[in-house]
Amino acid sequence: MATEGFINNTQLDFATYKQSLKEYLQSQSRFQDYDFEASNLSVLLDVLAYNTYHNAIYLNMIGSEMFLDTAQMRESIVSHAKELNYTPRSRSSSRVSVDISAAPIDTPDSITVPQYFTIRGTDTEGFTYYFSTMEPVLLSRSNNYYFSNVMFYEGTNKIEVFQLGTETTELKLTSNTLDTSSIVLEIRPSITDFTSETWNRAEDLYGLDGTDKIYFVEAAEDFKYKITFGNNVVGKKPSAGQVAVVTYRQSAGFDGNGISNFSSYQSADGYAANTFSIFYDGSSFGGAFAEDTNSIRYNAVRGFTNLGRAVTIEDYISLVKANFPSLQNVIAYGGEESTPKRYGKVVISAKPFSSEIMSTAQKEEVINFLSDKTPMSIDPVIVDPEYLYVNVISKVTYNINATTKTSGQIKNLVVSAINTFNNNFLSNFGSDLRQSKLLSAIDNADVSIVSNDTQLRISKRIVPLPGTSFKANWSFENPLYSENVRYVLPVGHEPIVYSEAFVYDGYNSFIQDNGVGSLIVYTTSDGTTTSLGTIGTVNYDTGEINITDLVVDSYDGDYIRIYAKLENSDITTVTNKILLIDNGDISVSTVGTRI
Repeated sequence: MATEGFINNTQLDFATYKQSLKEYLQSQSRFQDYDFEASNLSVLLDVLAYNTYHNAIYLNMIGSEMFLDTAQMRESIVSHAKELNYTPRSRSSSRVSVDISAAPIDTPDSITVPQYFTIRGTDTEGFTYYFSTMEPVLLSRSNNYYFSNVMFYEGTNKIEVFQLGTETTELKLTSNTLDTSSIVLEIRPSITDFTSETWNRAEDLYGLDGTDKIYFVEAAEDFKYKITFGNNVVGKKPSAGQVAVVTYRQSAGFDGNGISNFSSYQSADGYAANTFSIFYDGSSFGGAFAEDTNSIRYNAVRGFTNLGRAVTIEDYISLVKANFPSLQNVIAYGGEESTPKRYGKVVISAKPFSSEIMSTAQKEEVINFLSDKTPMSIDPVIVDPEYLYVNVISKVTYNINATTKTSGQIKNLVVSAINTFNNNFLSNFGSDLRQSKLLSAIDNADVSIVSNDTQLRISKRIVPLPGTSFKANWSFENPLYSENVRYVLPVGHEPIVYSEAFVYDGYNSFIQDNGVGSLIVYTTSDGTTTSLGTIGTVNYDTGEINITDLVVDSYDGDYIRIYAKLENSDITTVTNKILLIDNGDISVSTVGTRI
């Protein structure tokens, strides 16, 4: 209730503001009997209320932009990150490692492939991307004009020239698609003197004095960046009249990934383009768009905490995520938690955006990056994510009287709901499957659905090479289903671990546990089940599977599924496991009823 001399404006609501103004005026003696509705004074109250409302929104926005947690504008978030000495990540160029060979018509001692030599890549849709090398390459006659493992980076090079003045402290670069890792800064004595000296980029102030020829990179507005110089106390300041030449790469970011069709089209050292051939294995990788605002919030705080050092598990995760934007998700854990054990190690696993596992080159880059950031006694190792698949078998009952949809349409809606559940709640490290949420998602697929009876089982896909002994060790990381009494096959044992069919020793066979911890290959003929040998073990309490010697003749498809029944309805994951519901692992049947 408003009192004389006080207007309640704590609520961000127009009607509340107007009512507060009205109650305030009614508290005055001259307006006690005044009818505010449909009056001229009511119009004025509308104006005052709107003005108060707009000011409240404006001040609320200003207040929000003052803090990293609540800021919405990218410029505000970048500014707060700068206070934590964090530079938001720019676009990153995709890259590919190739071998270069030349076939000159003469026999020179060597052929120099210059810096920024460019090759052309074409994606599956016919779009062309250009990749260039950052270092010159010498093709010598003694090595048959061949050079291996040359890294090429996607993007087009741009040069910006700045005349430096007395007050010049920063250089604003004009591109908003640049890759800051490609920046090369050269300082020339004057506009007429083309001799140059390359200055180096500094990441921090440690060990710097006033003579060091360094520069810093800072984020600017609209995804742009700027170069700043020292002050002759920390880092040398260029002199007035000098010229700064900045060369950098403008990148297509994530769009440059996955290209596996490259060709040479540029001449070099006086030799035509058709003199050069390139050889490569795999496709381009590592490209990413500029860091988004949520990522800046996450990495700025953690970057300030770890100060570029990898000590805790969280340090490893934040450092890798901040510096390798092509990785969608990263997890780290102690080697004692892995299967098999890796004592004294820190295990890192990462899922790229564009593939299921990291390439060998990506793994080497991460290890090299961490090499000077970890304690000497700790060795980081990288393992591929392990994908565990959830098989969903659902019988859905729906009310025919509540829908005009066909049984097939109801089925498609349920399958779509399960796929949406997979995308929203699974597909990443640490994503657990809560059965109640999945059942609810199925029920909510359509208003006509009355109930669903859904069974889940977990599976691992193995790819044994036919005719070769296959070994594997993994854990489902959940307790497996346990009967009150287990019996050795074939007397009464309900299988807990079992596989799809394959050909083994000439027989159509399958793997199944025997109820007491062994994995056995069986074949069935005329209703009789025969054991063909033990090939591994199972730990029902931990879910660990160990295949010691499996030699298959052949199998259908690209892999063999190994299924397991779990003790609990919910499925949890730790370490490097990722749960997925593949569309091929969904089986839905529908039953119509009238209610």
